[in-house]
Amino acid sequence: MIGIRLLTWVVAASFVFLFQMAGAQPMAIDSNGGEEAARVLQAEAPPPSTVSSFARGSAPKVLIYTNFLDNFREVDKMVLILDQAGFDVTMTPTSDPAVLEFELRGIDCLLIPETFGASIQDPPPVALRQNFERLSPVIQSFVRSGHNVVVCEGDRSSDPGEEVINGIGIAEIDWVSESLGLSTLVVSPEDCLVQGLATVPGANGDGSYADLRGNLIPVVTDLDGNHVVSRTTFGRGNFSIVGFDYFSYDLGVHDVLLVNACSCVTENDPRTGSVNEGVGTIVDVLFLNGTSGVGEDRLVEFNVVRPFELRMRRPPSVPFVETAPYALYVWIGNPTEDQTTVLPRGIGTSAVPMPITGPGQQPLLIWNNAGRFSKLGIPTHPSLPAPGAVVSRPQGILRPATFYVQGLIFDPGSAGSVPASVTNGILGVPVLD
Repeated sequence: MIGIRLLTWVVAASFVFLFQMAGAQPMAIDSNGGEEAARVLQAEAPPPSTVSSFARGSAPKVLIYTNFLDNFREVDKMVLILDQAGFDVTMTPTSDPAVLEFELRGIDCLLIPETFGASIQDPPPVALRQNFERLSPVIQSFVRSGHNVVVCEGDRSSDPGEEVINGIGIAEIDWVSESLGLSTLVVSPEDCLVQGLATVPGANGDGSYADLRGNLIPVVTDLDGNHVVSRTTFGRGNFSIVGFDYFSYDLGVHDVLLVNACSCVTENDPRTGSVNEGVGTIVDVLFLNGTSGVGEDRLVEFNVVRPFELRMRRPPSVPFVETAPYALYVWIGNPTEDQTTVLPRGIGTSAVPMPITGPGQQPLLIWNNAGRFSKLGIPTHPSLPAPGAVVSRPQGILRPATFYVQGLIFDPGSAGSVPASVTNGILGVPVLD
């Protein structure tokens, strides 16, 4: 049970907490790639921008999931819509997470058509849910790294769409109704899903659902306020639920809706980081007590009288026998949106300005084993390159404070022009059971 959150101490107490976090490890400077990683310091930071999930390629790529399909005719119509819009479409029936992860490389959108099996196969709901629970880590990581996942479900018979969506775990719904043409309202006309659409009328095989978790943006609803089309941002990407099965659809309406859902543009989530983005899915490398954080804030609650460990892992592109130099920073409090900063050389976006971007809000605590102190910051405490513990306090933290931690790390898999990436961020909040 989550305990009572402690109030943030005054600044003096916060400094005591920060120095308790530091540990007592020997310092290593410029080891194994530090100079190369630090070359990012020689560029000017570009202005803030948004990320299009398919901006990197000449044609947006969609992977359609074909296991547990309701009807191939619905898929045929989706393929026709996407083909006419210039999408490159492929399909997969896999239930193997490793295979799906491989097939998602270079893909911009994962499209999951209506399940149910009325025409092909009829799995029990538990099998359907277990399938998507098994694939959930891969799908969640795919969305988080700046891509789109679109689930199209219009028929609530046996609640198949509920099992798919709830199994993936980004949202949680409960089907309310199905019809041959719901009366609908566009309630978020500025949303990317309905760009160019004034109305989105019901169609054969549509359905509405309740948002049980409360994290979905209602875009199109029925007259009772239940969702028909909705979306939520997750990391850098979008997870969209479209309550139409495309057995039939209106030209100029539902086809536009599908194209919008598969190509929605999302602003950078600075707390996701950018490690490994240049070669695949973004991965987490920074962990507090074994977790990289939950929710959009990347929240980790830590008990003040129990062991406290902040650990940095090596990026996947760094060979197992080598290490990854990094610079890691701590600020007191939770960053605000106006502090988001785009870093030089395309290496990523941070939630708070870092020393690399020049004068401004500076961190209160710095670990830097990559060198270039004038640019990456003078370390306040020693550290060794990843992998390993940054801080290890078995006795806990005596004077806690809410803090945010994020940094830069050597990463040959970077999406930037130099081998460095932004780590994921973590918001640490003290609690007492």
